Amino acid sequence: MVTATVLKPTKFQPLEVVDAKTLDEAAENLLKRGWTRLTCPTMPQRFERVISAFVPLTEDPNRDEYKIDARREFADGQSELGLLETTRGKLKSKPRPDEIAEGRVREDETKYKFQFNNRLPGYYSRKGLIERHVSFFSEVAQLHGEALLLGLEVAEKLDQEMPNYGFLERMFTGEHGAMTRLLRYMCDGEQPGIAQRHRDRDFLTIHVRSDRPGLWLADKNDVIVPDACETRTNSVLMFFGRKAWEITHGKIRGIVHGVTDTTFKDKLRFPRHTIVTFLHAAVSAEEDAWGKTHVHELNLLPHVDKYGL
Repeated sequence: MVTATVLKPTKFQPLEVVDAKTLDEAAENLLKRGWTRLTCPTMPQRFERVISAFVPLTEDPNRDEYKIDARREFADGQSELGLLETTRGKLKSKPRPDEIAEGRVREDETKYKFQFNNRLPGYYSRKGLIERHVSFFSEVAQLHGEALLLGLEVAEKLDQEMPNYGFLERMFTGEHGAMTRLLRYMCDGEQPGIAQRHRDRDFLTIHVRSDRPGLWLADKNDVIVPDACETRTNSVLMFFGRKAWEITHGKIRGIVHGVTDTTFKDKLRFPRHTIVTFLHAAVSAEEDAWGKTHVHELNLLPHVDKYGL
């Protein structure tokens, strides 16, 4: 069980966080707090197998072959798929408007990032690349499928609570249904920051697991949960992204979160591995326009804006 704290200038208040045991409880928690943990051991327990197969790919001397021009191959709103490498402090090539507004125009960490969706294996098969890392692609595909199915089930439950938005149908009609991201942070800096505070741009995020602590989030009431227990092996973490806010015209807020290396000491840092799946939902032109004109409403309170920095 995790103890969360409301960050106020002079007062700290405990908040107990309990895992949801059913899909109904998960949907209830999501609408009440903006996030939930859901008992679901299969995906977190697959984590180690996926990561143990992912690390050799990042060390493959021919790994440049796994970097594809996704903008040419995929017209689904995701500009990056396949394997990418980033360097701490480097300017992002094309920061999004929300990243610019939030001051996230530089890379947080030196890291390897692999982004997978259902169409990616077709591209790699044509290039003859899957054969070199069969176990990796097999494990990632199974994990991705499990996460997508869970997301659809949760969306169906959310529809029962908020029937006017058609979350499940939007997940089927969106041009980019889901993407699973594997991260290997090399942790090469001298500061504990791994990921700056931000909101994901998707509808719903499933944080499968990390192998090191440090993830924090702020719920819909700006209560800071300083340790979301991301190294757990029997549950997944789920929270809303920015598209949920746009679809509902502000009734649902994307959850602010970030990562601070709580094991950082004396400049000694360790590689960190994380797996998340981003679940997307179709957003209309009107909803997108509403989001752009109301983005100022997402301003962060000082205790959230500065947390973890």
